[in-house]
Amino acid sequence: MFSSFFVLENGLGNFPPIKSWNISSSMKTSTSINVSWDEYPGNESVSKYFVICTARKVSFASTDGKKNSLVVQYLLKNTKYNVTVLAILGNSSCFNCARVDGTIFKSQEVIVKTRRDDVPSTPPQHVKAWTSGSTVVVSWKPVDKDFTNGVIVGYYVYYRKARWHSWVLPLKKVYIKPNKTKAYLKFSWSYERYWIEVSAATKFGEGPRSRKIYITSPLYVPTWDYTRIWW
Repeated sequence: MFSSFFVLENGLGNFPPIKSWNISSSMKTSTSINVSWDEYPGNESVSKYFVICTARKVSFASTDGKKNSLVVQYLLKNTKYNVTVLAILGNSSCFNCARVDGTIFKSQEVIVKTRRDDVPSTPPQHVKAWTSGSTVVVSWKPVDKDFTNGVIVGYYVYYRKARWHSWVLPLKKVYIKPNKTKAYLKFSWSYERYWIEVSAATKFGEGPRSRKIYITSPLYVPTWDYTRIWW
């Protein structure tokens, strides 16, 4: 229904503006933005709000008249958007974009630019784990360049005991430098089953974690600090 609006000859110019109606917009990810707005300043009841984002292509999202914020997704990366909010008054189910009869008002316009980089879209691939003496070695393949969404600043290896009540057990997290694709873990329990996940990160944060893999910990060999022993 609403897409028919965009075939109008004059586009948004058909709708009367309310310059005092303030809105704001900020980046959420490289392909989405947060948009919020003041309550519609008129006395009429608003049945629906539409957020219009205009660039090389037009994107929009809608919400009911009780809300004053939403997230617009699936935008283009590194792109400047003109953002406007439309207030649909009365019964929006009867709304016909081909007949503009004063039931639609638009806010002021703001400009926001989506960023180029983001968190990685996919996790590291081919995650494997094996024991070497009293150590568990974890290896992985880096995230494909098409999905890094920026410069990788490091990896995170997560592990936890794989028991039925594991959600109450502590989750361990180890940072690994970006030029490394292996981690060497020391578990403090012998012959316990653990699960392991790996994620990659850019300066904007971590991407998704890899699928869980499972391994049984080797014999735990404590390291003694003999300088602290009193004979």
